[in-house]
Amino acid sequence: AGSNDFEWDGENNAGDRVPSGSYTIRVSAKDESDATVASAVSVRARVDGVRFHEGTGYLLVNGNEIPLASVVEVLAPSGS
Repeated sequence: AGSNDFEWDGENNAGDRVPSGSYTIRVSAKDESDATVASAVSVRARVDGVRFHEGTGYLLVNGNEIPLASVVEVLAPSGS
């Protein structure tokens, strides 16, 4: 129950390093009676910049554009 953290080491199930790129994560959650419950995934990442296209803002993260509408929170790096 509650929040869980996951940090990917960049390796596949066999322990081999995989090429850099975009990957997808899916989460499914079940309660104590094995019934599916709602879950959500969030990501913490360093923002490299901000870009606007046709009035829509995007955060630039690792070469990807993340729509500002999907951003929940922006924090300063820890220790700053």
